[in-house]
Amino acid sequence: MQTQLPEPFKSCFEKLCLKLKEEQSEPCAALFRRLLNEAMEGMPLQRADKEAFLQFIPETGYMDGRMQLLSILRSRDLLEDTIERLERENAEKCRLALGLGAMSGMLLVLILW
Repeated sequence: MQTQLPEPFKSCFEKLCLKLKEEQSEPCAALFRRLLNEAMEGMPLQRADKEAFLQFIPETGYMDGRMQLLSILRSRDLLEDTIERLERENAEKCRLALGLGAMSGMLLVLILW
């Protein structure tokens, strides 16, 4: 599976696989959270976005499969809502930049004329 992932997630899963093969005292969920958090360090994400992404990783293994699936689906819904909000903001900012660029060009033409 990790061969199909883009970086930095590919190296994150490779590290996770190697760490899980070693004897360790750190729980799998905590290890996965730590490695994934390290992989996302270089990404231009806000802290809230990182936490929303890491939220579906349970700290303890108290949930059964159905509850874990519901938790993952809830996290996915939160991420999709964030994506929609950011896409709307991006469209608004693009329109604003286009309008400012056109008006700046017209002002430049008037000044140079």
